[in-house]
Amino acid sequence: MTGWVRKNPLAASLRRAAVVATVFAAAAVVVPGPPGEVLAGAALAVVVAAPLARVAWLARTWRAEGDRRFAALAVLLLALVATGAVVGVLT
Repeated sequence: MTGWVRKNPLAASLRRAAVVATVFAAAAVVVPGPPGEVLAGAALAVVVAAPLARVAWLARTWRAEGDRRFAALAVLLLALVATGAVVGVLT
């Protein structure tokens, strides 16, 4: 499986994101006070951003391959998440 992950850039980037999130979360447990809270927030940000980056990557790939329906659905999903984030911040 490791060889396959090395050949697939999407899988490799998701694996790196998982490692980064794990390191940040572990450091957040050890580091006290506000720096630990910042590390916990960074871990959460990586966990949230990784799937969204995957959807963006797939949207680009599907668009390049001419699969407009999947690309449009991926863009719609990203727009829905962005709208939810804006509504969450404003309320």
